Amino acid sequence: MTASKGERFPDMPLSIGRLAIVVSVLLGACATDGGPSSSTAPDTGLYAQMGEADIARAGETMQRLLENEPDGASAEWQGGQSGASGRLRLVETFQTDRGTFCRRYDETVTVGGRTESYRRTACRSESGRWLWTG
Repeated sequence: MTASKGERFPDMPLSIGRLAIVVSVLLGACATDGGPSSSTAPDTGLYAQMGEADIARAGETMQRLLENEPDGASAEWQGGQSGASGRLRLVETFQTDRGTFCRRYDETVTVGGRTESYRRTACRSESGRWLWTG
């Protein structure tokens, strides 16, 4: 099932602490049934070279985009601490067999003149946070 264009997820908290955003964005993992679960942090590419403030800025941008925008929408962020920057573009919204909302998105991150692009998926946890799942 695909969410309709512009559909919002009303249970998402409007204000999440920076640390919670970083944890939910970068440390989430997807269980075999397609739902969010906890695990250890995977290798996150260029994110490993970024400072905490830049990671938080990327996470805040991602949470806002995933929660509020329709497929096809995009957002950019610019860091200060490490000079990092990034762009996110929403690709697809879907529900797992268990009813969990997930979104696929393209992400491009630049740190120190090096750019990497990823196709990622995030699913909405029961607490209302979007967790990076892969």
